[in-house]
Amino acid sequence: MFIGLDRAGSGSGLWPVAAAAAGELAAALVAAVAVRSFALCGGRARLLAATAGVAGASATILFFFATHRGFLAVTAVLTSLYPAVTIVLARTVLGERLTALRLAGLLTAGACVTLIALGGSS
Repeated sequence: MFIGLDRAGSGSGLWPVAAAAAGELAAALVAAVAVRSFALCGGRARLLAATAGVAGASATILFFFATHRGFLAVTAVLTSLYPAVTIVLARTVLGERLTALRLAGLLTAGACVTLIALGGSS
């Protein structure tokens, strides 16, 4: 998806983002039908799902703009850090434990991005 959005071109507007979202929705619906488990959640789960959807759509739009105003390599590396955000949110929102393995992953990801940024600036 990262490369496809980069190749779409600046003049295409947000249609590539809309097409990606439609493809993701279609895949999710097919998976739900395949496992015969299609039920809408309610209450807090619905609010969290809506928030995640809005955040994901916003992130994809921002990624689309970033790839057309910057370098795909840098943008893709920074975007690949989204699991770190997931871990932090799981800790703060759900109260999950931050295990040694997760902490090591976060530190390694941060070190890698730092090294890439330092290598790209010289």
